[in-house]
This record gives sequence, C-alpha cells and structure tokens, in this order.
Amino acid sequence: PQIAEDTAERDVSALELAEARRLFEGEACALAAAIITEEQLARLESLIAEMTREMTTEEFERRELEFHLTIARATGNAAITATVEDLWTLRKQSSGCAAALRRARTNGRGDFVGEHRKIAGALRTRDPKAARQAMHGHLAQVIDDLLGLAESDALEQTREKMAEQRRMLGLRTEI
Repeated sequence: PQIAEDTAERDVSALELAEARRLFEGEACALAAAIITEEQLARLESLIAEMTREMTTEEFERRELEFHLTIARATGNAAITATVEDLWTLRKQSSGCAAALRRARTNGRGDFVGEHRKIAGALRTRDPKAARQAMHGHLAQVIDDLLGLAESDALEQTREKMAEQRRMLGLRTEI
C-alpha cells in the first residue's frame, strides 16, 4: 500500500482518533511513569496551571497538545513520540474531527483540566498502572462526550425532520 505523504485533509472521525489515542497514549503514559524526569513532571504541572487561565480555544489546544507530547517524549522512545505527534497531526488535518473534539471539550461533561491533573498525579507516583488508567479515563471521557454529542445531533435532526412533516401535514389539512 502507498502511504499518503501530502498534508491534505484526512478523513478520520473524532471517535476513531480518540480510540487510537486511548490505545497508544495509554501505553505511552504507562511507560513514561517508570522513567519520567522531575523536569518533565514540572512541565506537565506548568501546562495544567496554564490551562486553568482564561485563553482562546487555540491557546488551550496548544497547551493540551504540549501536555500529551511531553508524556510521549518522557518515554524516551522516538517512535512513540512520532506516533503520538502523528495522531495529533491527524486531528489538525481533519476539520470535522477537530471541530467535534472542540465541541466535546466545551459542551461535554468531562473536566479536562481535572483529568489532566489526574494523569500528572499518576505520573508523579511513578505508577504505570495508575498512569495508564488515568489516560484511559481521560480519553474514555472524550469518547463518551463525543457519543453524547452525536446522540444530541441525531435527536435534533429527527426533531427538525418531524417539525417539517408536521408543517407539511398542516398545509395538507388546509386544502
């Protein structure tokens, strides 16, 4: 198979991306827990503090990206770092995916800053199992929020369709 080298928009759903991230970043987080440095932990904590401040969506997303890349780099494995970078590049290359993830963060039930705190806390304890679970929990919440939004969108579309049918039936009864 030919690997696409262009940076054109990629067709990847937000759910597909979140699932892939859950698999790869969960394991990266577990590995990082064993060898993360104090400097990397301090960087994660600094990014979390920045995430609590008022900022644009783009600024928040840059902090979140840097948080996840810091964990990937903490593994000491260039292939893992490149894979996590590629997953985040897919997010940028699919406007629909990026928009859905943005909506999930702003309209979902997840506490994104709290979830990132939990990940950093698990890394600080240097417990691979807790770190994996914290990352899985964060990305499972993203998936749940995405599913909730998809359900809300489907219900709204059904309501609009039914309203149009009511309108059309109303016109027919006036004949």
